[in-house]
Amino acid sequence: MRAQGVSEEIRKRHAWLELLQISGPFLTLPVAHRVFPNGLPEVPVQQRAVVRALVAQMMDDRGASRYAVITAMLRDVFDWQQHLVIDDAMPQALTEIVADHGVTLRPDFGYFDEAEEDADADEEGGSDLSDESGDEVEEEEEDSGRDDAEANSGGTSRGPWKLLGMVTAWGTHPLTRTTTGTWTANAVERLAVLLRARDVPAGIVTDGRWWALVTAPRDGATGAAVWDGSLFSEDPESLEGLVALLTRSRFQAAQPKDKLQLKF
Repeated sequence: MRAQGVSEEIRKRHAWLELLQISGPFLTLPVAHRVFPNGLPEVPVQQRAVVRALVAQMMDDRGASRYAVITAMLRDVFDWQQHLVIDDAMPQALTEIVADHGVTLRPDFGYFDEAEEDADADEEGGSDLSDESGDEVEEEEEDSGRDDAEANSGGTSRGPWKLLGMVTAWGTHPLTRTTTGTWTANAVERLAVLLRARDVPAGIVTDGRWWALVTAPRDGATGAAVWDGSLFSEDPESLEGLVALLTRSRFQAAQPKDKLQLKF
């Protein structure tokens, strides 16, 4: 199904996509309708109230309480629970040194699930979000070249790290370029370098207010969509969209066809 064939009703059902700032390939309307034909799952009222209160406090104190927002979103709202690894618990081995620019990249949190490593290795197919052209993508069987690449890389794309994230300074928009060392780049671009270096398919950049969902396929373009957390209260569908894409059930669906792989 192509975009021009989408009804006005479907457009209204997924109007949350219009609230995002998008850079590069991202979830298209036809694919959003395929994955969420009845619209987005609702975030429970109690969770919405908690997020609303935490975000309001964070905005009032200009980011002083942002770590409470970030932790609550990752652990409770996204329901990562024991799969959340954060701060000093993140392995030093995930650090990437960008020698050309004198910059060290290190994730501040991640989604870890060692139990899924074997299951992922046995999967064939799955539900991707979209390709850059906006058409639905059905994953084909891996050819020998891709198998060799996985073997040479240690298979980390099918390893226990499903997502890596970075926390930026308060007030830093993920698409605003800054200079660190000799490297002028935005936070999305920096995280994309780390994701590709560690062969992890997706990541998050956040300062507590801004939330950027980043994809960096090994052989494709970087994609990102940015949510403004200060709008979660007045635009609850924006929060629902972020949760729908990052909730634990999307990583751990029982059937491969039910998984929403973060590959745009």
